Amino acid sequence: MRRTTGTILVALSGISFGSLSVFMRHLKAAGVSVPMMLCVRFLGGALVLWALAFARGEVRRLEARQWLGFAALGALYVAEAWIYFESAVRIPVALTALLLYLYPSMVAVLSRVLFGERLGAIGVVALVLASSGVALAVGAPSGAPESLGVVLGAMTAVVYSVYVLLGARVQPGVPSTLGSATLMTIAGLLLLVATLATGSWAPGAVASAWPDMLGLIVLGTAIPIPMLLAGLAIVGPTRGSIISSLEPISAAVLGAVFLGEALGLAQLIGGALVLSALVLLSLKREPTAQR
Repeated sequence: MRRTTGTILVALSGISFGSLSVFMRHLKAAGVSVPMMLCVRFLGGALVLWALAFARGEVRRLEARQWLGFAALGALYVAEAWIYFESAVRIPVALTALLLYLYPSMVAVLSRVLFGERLGAIGVVALVLASSGVALAVGAPSGAPESLGVVLGAMTAVVYSVYVLLGARVQPGVPSTLGSATLMTIAGLLLLVATLATGSWAPGAVASAWPDMLGLIVLGTAIPIPMLLAGLAIVGPTRGSIISSLEPISAAVLGAVFLGEALGLAQLIGGALVLSALVLLSLKREPTAQR
């Protein structure tokens, strides 16, 4: 039952993260810069989660180790978001997305090496199915990619792998709202400095597009981040990273519904493969870790 709860939390976080592309596309069209967008996203998400943590009586003093862990998660999130953007402006977005989703394989390897987490035959099949499904969902990039863009895209996978692995170790024993509020505060403050330093501070543009900004803060940030961390603490980084492959499938479906993007046979097959991976994982026994 506990494993099922963790699976549901990670799955819902992936579906919710899929809304990011819709909100960010609308905000970009409204003239909101990426640094400003990310800054308000994380500061707004932090405010929502701090309010929720206070209301639920979950605010307490973190140990130095825990605080440093969540601070590191916040910094990693900023780094991943910024590197992803730098990659996406140099190479096709589809290729950047494909490179990012190298991270489930990286997490599986690193979890085995560092923590002794065994993926098993069913887990390997699920990983292959999920990775293939993502590849079909995002489509094949066209043209010759810029080398720097490819390197940056691969770096996003590395950074996010570290984020997932660290999140699974730091979150246990800490309320997910408190942990997420802490990391979002760190991320938001770092992005605020970057926004001011680059001259991207433009509150007027944000105010004119407040419905999409609110959606980005709540549906794309305050809901999925604590769900992901809480789920990772239960199912572990490897299983969690595979389940998170629902995100690009969700993005493709929401893009078709709200942005009028085409949803072809490849996306449908890709979604079916990812769902098949989730079914396989539900049949897999708890991984055995070597201590």
